[in-house]
Amino acid sequence: MIQFKKFIKMNNIDLTLAVNYIPACSCTMRLLFFLLWLSVLSAYENTQYFVILGIVLYLDRILHRQCNIFDSNAVIATVFFTCVYQHMRKSSSELNFTVLIVYFFWALVALVFQWDKGFVLKWVHMIPFSQHLVEVHLTAAILFYLLYHKMQTEPYGCVVGKSIVFNIIVIAWIYIVGLKASHVQINNLWMVRYLPILILPLWMSAMFAAVSVGILVWNFRQMFVPPTILVEKVVPTIVEETKQDLDDLEAMFRLAQQQAGR
Repeated sequence: MIQFKKFIKMNNIDLTLAVNYIPACSCTMRLLFFLLWLSVLSAYENTQYFVILGIVLYLDRILHRQCNIFDSNAVIATVFFTCVYQHMRKSSSELNFTVLIVYFFWALVALVFQWDKGFVLKWVHMIPFSQHLVEVHLTAAILFYLLYHKMQTEPYGCVVGKSIVFNIIVIAWIYIVGLKASHVQINNLWMVRYLPILILPLWMSAMFAAVSVGILVWNFRQMFVPPTILVEKVVPTIVEETKQDLDDLEAMFRLAQQQAGR
């Protein structure tokens, strides 16, 4: 229980208070409102509606009061720029095999950084660059490559579904993992680690999102392990070490008695 209280009051944010979940609800409602406007304006089949939505997002960033938990406008802006990016890549041609390989590579790398453990991360820490710079530059290089390779057109319902899933997973990551780090890192990491949800084809995006949720569940279980479980794991080890020490003392005592008897 003490461990749980220490976590929920991290960075002066008490997650036991319902008021601290208002930014997540506000972000979700504003995203749904944005997707509604996107569906209405996209019916006119004119790229000028992207400019209108960009201006709305700019005004929202200026007028909306930002909270100290996460930047909700950045989540919506990421969805917006992804829509523009995917619109530039639309094509009726079939998916290129090389692009499919890049998709798999990107998804795998993003999952490795989400897991944040293993030999790959140890190798990243050895190079003279920050891990965050490696993630950002690698993502930028992949996006630059994919920009010049077309994608199959997806129904608008897929765009809405992927955007909502992206929003939910990002919010979950911020509340479960992101609040442990400094606020500077929070808005830098989630974008590059979960951006494949918005870019990958629907079936790959669904698989990527499922694995991402599994990693979040694992992180949640690691943070909120009940103290009783920790005690059950530690106490047997202490008992075994104590028994071994007593056996060693008893053996030394017998050896001393034998030497004294001589």
